[in-house]
Amino acid sequence: MKTAGLRRIGTLVAISIAAALALVFAGLWNDCRIGKQKLERLVSGDSDVHIGSVEFRGQMRRVGCTDRTVLDYLEASLRRATRNPREIGTVCQATFYFNGGGTCTAALHVWCSERAGISLSVPSWAPEADVPTHDVPFAEPIPGEVTSFFARLQ
Repeated sequence: MKTAGLRRIGTLVAISIAAALALVFAGLWNDCRIGKQKLERLVSGDSDVHIGSVEFRGQMRRVGCTDRTVLDYLEASLRRATRNPREIGTVCQATFYFNGGGTCTAALHVWCSERAGISLSVPSWAPEADVPTHDVPFAEPIPGEVTSFFARLQ
């Protein structure tokens, strides 16, 4: 009798763990889906999308940013992006954390030329992983905080 009760408890525990894992996975999938949609909207010029923070990984570095000056400038630059990537530079991964939810990781190429800017790979629009889909030139004047931040990536 005791073994049957223990089996039922074991089954209930297993079902509960499986359900909890399914909920966590669904939440992460939804956060990524929302993040990709927000990145698409941002590079399409949507002024209602805002970046809460961003983290860049590459060149043996991890650099995070919550500086509003840098994020506002980056948002404005991304809103002016064109579907015409021309330059390749130092490659890193950028993870965008959007206000109101949503996370998206995309390949970013920081230009090494005298022209300041980035090329961005919007994951859902790239023909292959990490292939740039957008040209994002930085408009003058570039705030010192932005220059300092991107200098740390090269």
